[in-house]
Amino acid sequence: MNFKITVNLDLYKPVKLTNSIELVDVLDKKLIQDELDYFNQECIDKNGFPWKEIWSVEDAIQWLDRGWLFFLCKDNDKLIGWSWVDIPNKKFCHNYVSKNYRNKGCGRELTYVRLNECKKRGIDKIKVRVDGWNMNALHIYLNLDYVTIEKGDFYHDF
Repeated sequence: MNFKITVNLDLYKPVKLTNSIELVDVLDKKLIQDELDYFNQECIDKNGFPWKEIWSVEDAIQWLDRGWLFFLCKDNDKLIGWSWVDIPNKKFCHNYVSKNYRNKGCGRELTYVRLNECKKRGIDKIKVRVDGWNMNALHIYLNLDYVTIEKGDFYHDF
């Protein structure tokens, strides 16, 4: 079970951010690969298997070429989270915060930076799929105004 969330940005007011989040247009391939490896190990440690939707550095290069936006959240020079926006399809994708930094605002800020950027670009609605186990992410969206939430299996029709 997961959730399909639609955020109506017509009445959204941009939020001031406090964390160090940057919009990336050139990848540091080693930094990204190291963090992807760390994330995948985190999934193995927690679930006994890797994350089935893991993306690669090659995927990232293609997504950037297709107009996607990539945001990084850092603590000094340490990468602690990332988020993607598929601008052509108006979807949020692949939001992640390192386990040692969860519940400290990075996920919320990554959500707001994406909403702010979409609003700035004149996008009126954005969609995101949240896995049912991810209560932290769901909580962020539940606290936004102008949100529609549907429950179901949205892996294939999102």
